[in-house]
Amino acid sequence: MAITASNLTTGSAASVTSTTTASISPTANALVIVAVASRNFTGAGPATVPTVTGASGTWVQIATLSDGSSGARTVTLFRDLSASPGSGILTIDFAGVNQGSVAWSVDQFQGTDTSGTHGSGAIVQNGGVNPTTGTTTGQLITLSAFGSANNAAYGFIRNSGANTITIGSGFTSLANFMTAGGEHVAEWKLNDNTVDWSWSSQSVTSVAEALEIKASTGDAASPFVTGLGPIPFNMVSYLDASYFAEASLNPNLFPPPVITTVNPFVNSWNLRVTQ
Repeated sequence: MAITASNLTTGSAASVTSTTTASISPTANALVIVAVASRNFTGAGPATVPTVTGASGTWVQIATLSDGSSGARTVTLFRDLSASPGSGILTIDFAGVNQGSVAWSVDQFQGTDTSGTHGSGAIVQNGGVNPTTGTTTGQLITLSAFGSANNAAYGFIRNSGANTITIGSGFTSLANFMTAGGEHVAEWKLNDNTVDWSWSSQSVTSVAEALEIKASTGDAASPFVTGLGPIPFNMVSYLDASYFAEASLNPNLFPPPVITTVNPFVNSWNLRVTQ
């Protein structure tokens, strides 16, 4: 199964020490990433790193990164994965420290590695950039080479500017919304270790984090058909066409097939497509 991604919820709040998301209902064995962008109310560092609780999950911090100027602006990523996930709101808490702005994106990935605890096996690496305030036209995070062409890149950015952010080439947007604290964008793509965003030249402070998400290593089941009598007309070509329809969608998961038959024109037969 190839990795797929979807957004569960986004939101924002201002002048809070704690806030809640809308209710979420993750899919069983799906990796859920919670990206939280925040800015201390005073506009000065050090940043306050939040915690996430709720929806019967155990939300483990993956990484946190603050901007290089004041240190007040922060992006923090959390993960969880459960075979029997709960549902409900998530609470994002800053331990009593007032935040001028908070924004979040909760994103779900299916088809990932499910080993380890709470999604630990699905996270291969993370990286981030935190330039100081200045005139820029975009942001780029270069991760190490991916371990598999089936793995996925995920990125989240918080940008204080007013100019619209354009996602990287070939990426799919999971979230893109403006708040009083700026624009926030989450994106993903299969097999790309360069996670990027661009915008028209402006003076901004941006903070961004990126992940490599590991795909499941389970093999797809081989189609297997049995029957009595001669093989029905066009059975081989039918399965061959069906196979290649799937292969065209997931070329990395499906190498060329080998089709074998046993006693095709006597009393019994079988046909197997193997990868």
